Amino acid sequence: MNALKRKLLEDRAMRDAAKSVIGADLDFIKADVERQGIASRITETAKDRTKTMAAGALDLAEENKGSVTAGAAFALAGIAAWIYRKPIMDLVDGLVADLLGEVEPEEADSMAEPEALRQVSESDENMHDGDVP
Repeated sequence: MNALKRKLLEDRAMRDAAKSVIGADLDFIKADVERQGIASRITETAKDRTKTMAAGALDLAEENKGSVTAGAAFALAGIAAWIYRKPIMDLVDGLVADLLGEVEPEEADSMAEPEALRQVSESDENMHDGDVP
């Protein structure tokens, strides 16, 4: 037998051995999936990782109680500021207006509008749909 034919037979034997190993692995995986489904595996893995994360978070919180308390206080202050944002903004606007001596926005609008523009806008308001200018 020549070297080329011998090499071909060796390669086929290696291929067949690899194919049988892969087939055995696939059979093992199929049997394992039948025993425990994929969804239950995912759920179990998620539960394990969640437990690990929770344990790590508890350890971190126990080691840094002051930081956790400050973070919680900051979060509560942020929530309160969000809930009361309108009154807080009105208060700040009033303080700034008092400090700068500014007039109320309604007064500023009426002072900035020239008389001619006021007359034109009033005439537009008095017109009816059928009127032609």
